Amino acid sequence: MNEEDLLKKQYTLYPYPPIPVGEMEDEVLYSSNYEFVNYICTKKYKSPENIKILDAGCGTGYSTMKLASQNPSAEIIAVDISQSSLDIAKERLQKANLYSDRIKFYNADIENLSSFLNQKFNYIVSSGVIHHLKNPERGLSNLKNLLADDGILHLMVYSEYGRYTLKLFRKLIDLVRKDKNDFEEGIKVGKELLNILPESHIIKYDYLKSYNSYLSKFGKNFADSDIQFVDAYLNARETSYDIDKLFEVLERHELKLIRFLDEAVRSKEFIFLKSPFLTDYIKDLDKKEIYKISEILYPERNFAFFCSHKSLEINNQSYDKLKKFKLPKFNKKSNNMVMSATGKGIQLLGMYKYIYEEIEKENDFETTCQNVSYKFYCDLNTSKKIITNFIKDMDDCDLIFIL
Repeated sequence: MNEEDLLKKQYTLYPYPPIPVGEMEDEVLYSSNYEFVNYICTKKYKSPENIKILDAGCGTGYSTMKLASQNPSAEIIAVDISQSSLDIAKERLQKANLYSDRIKFYNADIENLSSFLNQKFNYIVSSGVIHHLKNPERGLSNLKNLLADDGILHLMVYSEYGRYTLKLFRKLIDLVRKDKNDFEEGIKVGKELLNILPESHIIKYDYLKSYNSYLSKFGKNFADSDIQFVDAYLNARETSYDIDKLFEVLERHELKLIRFLDEAVRSKEFIFLKSPFLTDYIKDLDKKEIYKISEILYPERNFAFFCSHKSLEINNQSYDKLKKFKLPKFNKKSNNMVMSATGKGIQLLGMYKYIYEEIEKENDFETTCQNVSYKFYCDLNTSKKIITNFIKDMDDCDLIFIL
């Protein structure tokens, strides 16, 4: 059986992700919210009304459900190579009361999308998909051609360094099993190998680390499922990337990487948090070089990131004409801290706590300035400077939209 047929067989027999219909409906993912994603990527506020979203490789519809719930007026097209996965996806949205005429499902290969999708999308999500294609760059080219001029493309691809030990386990399974087309045999062999390995063995340690991560995020049924095991350790085809290869591929397709999903932990300040000397020593390195240091120090299994056409300009935010703003729904307050969905935060002490509470009331800039001036017995110009600086800090931490 060739790889193409084997891949289709895999996702027909083991539709991914194995999240039961009806579960995790209330979980909020900021990467599914176009309003938030567009702002943190472009620093320009754009209304989420009447946008078009493509879920390219939707699997069993968990991503589609999140896109539908967080973009209630969007037109969404979801495609997948597996009809059994699409059937589950439709059932999932129906169970969540999200299925409607604004959402369409297609059984299709991403490498051939352009042949029947004659439109442009404001937001395209393709998480964990293109690295399974026979020709990943053809798939990426199709997605780029479907992206609006000011659109955002969200991708997740496998990391070369972060999957080193996982690949050792895959190779070990392939060396022991007899039929690489037999997923049941692969599961049996793989799990028996895990049984005989001590927890100190690098393969067993890596497996348990991943297992515990799935356990905390999705529960025991997900972590124990054969579907998850097949997707991770018996996948019919996959390609992985390091930072250099990732940038080269994006460059070839005239796409630019805007930011990683976990951008906050890829900064030089985070990487060398305990060494002011090293933080200062690498201050002249460009972002790509910082990313390369990060992928060695803290290798993750995946790269999740946002990219766009090279022609897309990122707004240099001006704070001298502030008028209106609002808070994203993802902000989390805890004691005297407010944290953004992207992992950044600000302490809310004294006047800053009061200012934040005024913004929560959806007051405009002038009203907020007047209230702060009255509350803290300062002149209007002083309150404007303080509030402007606070909003700038919030904007830097992805905690506010400047409208």
